[in-house]
Amino acid sequence: MANVSGHPEMGYDNAPARSAGNGLAIGSLVVGILAIVASWVPIAGWILGAVAVVLGFLSRRQAKAGNGLGLAGLILGAVAFVISTALFLVAVSQTT
Repeated sequence: MANVSGHPEMGYDNAPARSAGNGLAIGSLVVGILAIVASWVPIAGWILGAVAVVLGFLSRRQAKAGNGLGLAGLILGAVAFVISTALFLVAVSQTT
């Protein structure tokens, strides 16, 4: 289709470029938040925490610039893992 000047319209995509680790970083953050919420259940906290740490680590390796979302997910996953372990150890020590 021609515009007013008679030249054909060019199909330029003005969408911003996305970093390769962006999806992993968002996934790490979401799973990290879920891990914190579920950290009172040791198995859920361990699994979700480990997944958040792995996704955060992978997103930070793939990102060309600093990736705060990946770091936040990594930290939340590690904290959830520690909370789950601490609660598990407290529960075990009270039953013996």
